Amino acid sequence: MRAWDVVVAGGGPAGTAAAAACASRGLRVLHLSDGTPWRPTYCLWWDELVEAAHGLGLPDPAALATRYAAPLVRTRARGTRVLAPAYARLDNARLQDALAPPAVTRQPGRLEGVEAEGTTAYAVVRRDGRTERVPAGTVVVATGATGRGRAQQRAWGEVVSGAEALVPPGGAVFMDWVSPRGDTPVFLYALDLGGGRALVELTSLAADPPVDLRVLAEELALLLRDAGAVRCGEPERVAIPLGPRPWSEGPGVPFGAAAGLVHPATGYSVSTALRAAPGLADAVVRALGTPLAARRAAAASRAVRSPSRRATGALLDRGLEVLLPLDRAGCDAFFAAFLDLPDPLWRAYLDPLAPPWRVVSAMGATLAALPGPLRAATLRGSLLPRTRPALPR
Repeated sequence: MRAWDVVVAGGGPAGTAAAAACASRGLRVLHLSDGTPWRPTYCLWWDELVEAAHGLGLPDPAALATRYAAPLVRTRARGTRVLAPAYARLDNARLQDALAPPAVTRQPGRLEGVEAEGTTAYAVVRRDGRTERVPAGTVVVATGATGRGRAQQRAWGEVVSGAEALVPPGGAVFMDWVSPRGDTPVFLYALDLGGGRALVELTSLAADPPVDLRVLAEELALLLRDAGAVRCGEPERVAIPLGPRPWSEGPGVPFGAAAGLVHPATGYSVSTALRAAPGLADAVVRALGTPLAARRAAAASRAVRSPSRRATGALLDRGLEVLLPLDRAGCDAFFAAFLDLPDPLWRAYLDPLAPPWRVVSAMGATLAALPGPLRAATLRGSLLPRTRPALPR
């Protein structure tokens, strides 16, 4: 008899949410995780957090995150704009605790593979210098992106004091294309942390080859010096593969970044995983009625990467191809037009769970809103392979 209905591998937000969601369906869950605290800064839109909290049965979202009511966007093309949707910065410790119900058994171990024999799936786990096969009904693989994407988002962040010239007290700056210097297409991203501190990041949204982190660190240091800000914490380094290859090394069920559920232009994946975890759990429950383990995994995987989600992913991949050649002025003009669209349109484009027709609508509206030369070059870029010169300024 199998001890576990589900083995979930991966201690990040995706794996932890998947384990909690499966346990809430009454499944016997083994979570392969050492419980290491999450260190990155995770953010999402406030209404996405509300949706995720409801689906996962979590407490009041206000207990899980800091809410920013009026995030700012600054561009040279259209000045400063206040975005209507509220933004949220997760409290990692509180969310991690909320997603660790007693019904989930947590054990350390590194997943080395997934095998299937008849009705049983096996998680091949390495721990304490030994390899063992853990039998289960289904193995969910949420161990992060596999392989490197063809492009990366990179950022260098510093926790500083005295950053009022860059981010208002209690506020958030979602994109600032005005403050950074030089020709590199980078923008400033900043969050007030309270207590006179702020996280200020210089971000390269998407580049192939990626921007050197040292370049970002040096440019940010100059910007902070000129703003009178002083470092008061550890730096934050970000390097996110964009367009990663979904995990496919055995009869497991990939989830989160391992399933390719990463926005190919922004690198965002945590919101997607938190909101998709209940659907994954429902798919696992349905698939347990399938006798053969390999077919069980395939059935659950089809729910995670449904035809609709694959179509949305293909559209967003094409959107990434359009962004990669943009120089700094092109990025400024593009995002000025994009974020000036009605909120439902640009929000749909930023959501890997959005239906394809909404993404197409957002792409069409963005194209129509761009300045003439940039519109023509963007249209060419969306139709041709990426072997072309940079878009015009």
